[in-house]
Amino acid sequence: DWPALMDACPTGALRWDSQEMGVEQILEEVMKDAPFYRQGGGVTLSGGEPLLDGPFALALLKALKGAGLNTAVESALLVERGTLEGAMPYTDHLYADLKLLDGAAHRHYTGRDNRLIKANLSWLLAGPYRERITVRTPLIPTATATRANLFAIARFLAELWPDAAYELLNYNPLARDKYRLLN
Repeated sequence: DWPALMDACPTGALRWDSQEMGVEQILEEVMKDAPFYRQGGGVTLSGGEPLLDGPFALALLKALKGAGLNTAVESALLVERGTLEGAMPYTDHLYADLKLLDGAAHRHYTGRDNRLIKANLSWLLAGPYRERITVRTPLIPTATATRANLFAIARFLAELWPDAAYELLNYNPLARDKYRLLN
């Protein structure tokens, strides 16, 4: 109950600083920056998991492409295949996180199984969209940034498609310090 939490905050530090918007409203807001898109810029759906609301993400991607904009999606791929099948024709580039290849380790660190993630990657890298996919691993010390994990992911990707684009993302410790302050 976010409104009740905000009302209960004695300092007013908790406040609502966002708004609900429909596809048309988002497109109108995005088009305010149209001059920046002429040089190859575009719109990236990211943050959390943008494909969790598949119908909304698909409608937004269609509207963005209809306006002639480049589109990208950042996803952990923990979504149903049908969502990807619907989104990919309107996605110019998909950045897919693959944090851990080992299922038990993935469950340990994320609380979720990674079979769906690996199945979605297999489908993407075997199909017509594979040149539009970049797989990324965030390098988290003692979790994902281990020799065994990175070699396992590299082998997995090479078996799916030897030319798969793969990036390692540097670890950003800023969130760790922020969370420490909250405790």
